[in-house]
Amino acid sequence: MRCRLKLHGIRHSVSIVEEQLELHAGMFDLGTPVMRKGGIWETLGSGLLRVLYFICIGLMLICFIGAISSFDSIGTHDWWFFAAISVAGLLSGAVVVGAAGSEISLQMQKIREKNPPRDCLIRAEKGGVELQNFWNSATVHIPSVDDRGWVFEAPGETHWYRENPYMRDEEGVLKEHPTKIGTPVPATISMAGIASIVMATLLIFSCYAVAVYTTAGWECDNGEIVRLAFAGGEDDDGRPIGVCGDRSDYGISMPAWAESPEMENQFSAHPLVTYGTILISLIWMGAAIIRWKRVKTIQDQTTSLVRSVAIGNAELVGQVRKHLKDPMTVEVDDDPSKTVDDLYHWQWTYEIYVCRRVQTKDGTEERCAWEQVRQKHGSRDFILHDGTGGIVVRPRTWKWKRTELGQHLVRWECAHDLRIRGLLTNLFTSGDVRRHRWTLYGLKIGDPIYVTGEVQPREEEELRDEGIKPYKDRARKSGAVEVIGNDAPGFRSYLERGSELGAMSNARSDIDYFFPAGIVVIGAMMLFSVWGFA
Repeated sequence: MRCRLKLHGIRHSVSIVEEQLELHAGMFDLGTPVMRKGGIWETLGSGLLRVLYFICIGLMLICFIGAISSFDSIGTHDWWFFAAISVAGLLSGAVVVGAAGSEISLQMQKIREKNPPRDCLIRAEKGGVELQNFWNSATVHIPSVDDRGWVFEAPGETHWYRENPYMRDEEGVLKEHPTKIGTPVPATISMAGIASIVMATLLIFSCYAVAVYTTAGWECDNGEIVRLAFAGGEDDDGRPIGVCGDRSDYGISMPAWAESPEMENQFSAHPLVTYGTILISLIWMGAAIIRWKRVKTIQDQTTSLVRSVAIGNAELVGQVRKHLKDPMTVEVDDDPSKTVDDLYHWQWTYEIYVCRRVQTKDGTEERCAWEQVRQKHGSRDFILHDGTGGIVVRPRTWKWKRTELGQHLVRWECAHDLRIRGLLTNLFTSGDVRRHRWTLYGLKIGDPIYVTGEVQPREEEELRDEGIKPYKDRARKSGAVEVIGNDAPGFRSYLERGSELGAMSNARSDIDYFFPAGIVVIGAMMLFSVWGFA
C-alpha cells in the first residue's frame, strides 16, 4: 500500500486570461455550496449537498414558523410537539450553517474552472479515491479540488529553488496579492447568519420549554412531586383535576409562577438545563469573538510588500519557496508506504473507528465513532515571496491553534493495520476496532501563504553564514529580516495556507457573528433571572 506523493512534479502550459473578481459580496449572500467537479463521486456528493442544503433551508423555516405558532403548548401535555419541531429546526439549521459557502468562494471557483492555475490541473489529475487492496479495503483519497489553492496563476517551479531566494521576480508582484486585487468584504447578512439566528432562537425556546417541564412546584401529602407545568386543569365536566395520586389536593388553576410573580423563586428548574444554557451561551459568544477577531485582523491590517516591509507587526501574502534547506519528506506514522514530499509545515493524525456496546435504559446498543490515537506535526523555515522579494518565515514560532492548513493533502484508510503497532492498538483498545485512518495536512513548496506576525532583524551570525550584509546587499535586502509568530496588543499572529482570498473566502460579517450569539446570551440571562436557579 505504498503511496509516495511528489505534488509538484507535473508541468502544464496554461494560457492566462485576467478575470474580474468582485470582492464585495453585497447585502445578502445565499451561501450556495461550492460545486466540486472532481471525480464522479466527488461531483455527485457536491450535487447532493446542494440539494440537501436547500431542503434544509425550507425545513428550517417551516420548523421555525411551527415553533412560534405552537409556543403556547409549552407547559401543557402537548409540549412534546413543540420540542420535536424545535429539534428538527436546530438540526436542519446546523446543516445549513455547515454546508453554506459564500459569494466570494463561488467566484473563486468559477475563475479556477475557466482558467485553471497549474495547481488546479495537478489536483484534478492526481485527485480521487484509489482502492489499493481489495481484501483489506485499503483506499487512498487525494482531494480533486483545493479550497485554499491559487485562484490566479502563480510563479512555477523554476522560481522555487533559486540561488538567491530574496531577489525580485521579473513579473513583479503576484497576481493574487491584495495590493493588486484588494481585500474581500463578506456580505452584510448571509444565509448562514440567518440559520444561526434561527438556531439561537429555537435553542432558547427549547431551553425554556425544558426548564418549564422540569420545574417541580407542587408537593402532595404522600410526598409525590408534581411538575408545575402540569399542575391544575379541569376535566370534561368542568371540575378540577386532582394532580396528586392520593387526591390529597385538587390542583391549581394555573402554575404558581404565572399566577403569583412573587412565588417565582420558590421553584427551580433542573440545574442541567439552567446552568447548561448559561454554559452554551458563553461558548457560543466566545467562539464568535475568536472568529471575529481573526476576520478583523485580516481586514484592518494593511498587507505589506516584502521589499518595503517595516520592523514590527505586519501582514504578508506570498508563495512558499526554499530557504536554506529543501522541503521535508514526511513518513506518516513511521510507515514508508505513506510518504509525502515537498512539505514545509505539516500535521498528521491517526484515528480508529471503534464500536462498543453501551448500556441504555432500554438495554444495550452499539455505538461507533472515530477516535484519535496519536498525532504529530513539524515544520522547517521557508521563504515567503510576493514577487517583490523574499523574507524568512519561522513557522515553529506560531501557536499551533493559530495555523490553518485547510483540507487534507491525502488520507489513507484500511480495515486492518497489519503492523505490530497496529495489532497492539487493536489489543489494548476496548471495543471492536473496525477501521484505521491516517490523514495528512500540509503546506508544500509553491503553495500560497498568508501570515500576520512580527518582522524583526535576523541574528548576525546567521546573516554572516549566509553571506548577507544588511543595508549594503541590495539584491538580498529583505534577507536581513524574518517573520515570527508574536502577538501584540490588538494584534494576533496567524499562519494560513492560502492567499488572503482563501483566508477570507468563508468569512462572515459582524452581524452574522454577534447577532445569534447575542440572542443566546440574552435568552440565557432571562432564563436565569426568572427561575432563580436554587
